[in-house]
Amino acid sequence: MTNQQSPLAKTPSDSALTRPREFLHFANQAQAKLLERITGDQVEVRQVFEEDFATLRAGLEGPNPTRAESLLAETAVSNYAWMRYFEMLYAVNGDDWTIRQNEFQLQRIAGFQARMQSAIKALYQVRRLQLPSVQVNIGEKQVNIGSLNARG
Repeated sequence: MTNQQSPLAKTPSDSALTRPREFLHFANQAQAKLLERITGDQVEVRQVFEEDFATLRAGLEGPNPTRAESLLAETAVSNYAWMRYFEMLYAVNGDDWTIRQNEFQLQRIAGFQARMQSAIKALYQVRRLQLPSVQVNIGEKQVNIGSLNARG
């Protein structure tokens, strides 16, 4: 493995990936480029995608998200965006592609879907770790209130 540093880093410890705000800004720029690629000059279509992504992000983050929740929600939304983009390409061009090209595209879509699901799973694990664990003993019965809150 080479010792190259990220083009985003000024020093090895000064990577954008270690600074959540800058990472989110970078992720938003990447998402904006993707939207530009999908929609071109169609402003109305772009607005629909932006609203869809914002709604998904807000739904995943929930009220008062932590930095970790924001990063994971943004990761999930970015993977969702790329997955939808490649699904559109597949839907439009799939009939003209070879079997190998179709298989590659389906693997690409599955990869983004898996990364999206992984980010969502990690998001809910982070939330679960934030719950206070309270144990109440009443007589001989024991109730773990933290696990009750985690399940709803």
